[in-house]
Amino acid sequence: MKHILLIDDDPLQHELYSCYVLKSERYQIIPALDVADASEILSSQEIDLILLDSLIPPYPDFTETVAQIREKGYRKDIVVVAADIEKDVFKKHNDYTVKTCWDKQHISMHNFSDMLDMVA
Repeated sequence: MKHILLIDDDPLQHELYSCYVLKSERYQIIPALDVADASEILSSQEIDLILLDSLIPPYPDFTETVAQIREKGYRKDIVVVAADIEKDVFKKHNDYTVKTCWDKQHISMHNFSDMLDMVA
């Protein structure tokens, strides 16, 4: 089973993504509400992939949160999830060691596991 760390300040997103993988034996969603929670989890568990909300307060965008995660020693893939991935900062995701960016509008129960299969 692959452990997916979801860093999102909205608890409803955690519930939603956990429901998306309920029937999957391949993935488990591990929730973190902020970078501090994520740091604790990363120091105690093996994480295969991070799904990172693009806006985690108090940071203006994912570039700062990714930098903090990398400073903690996490070297595996990070996928940024956002409501609007057309902004210029998302086009530069490779510059910030982000594997890819996903538009929240295109994630559903029907395709979530397939999307994870492509990156995890």
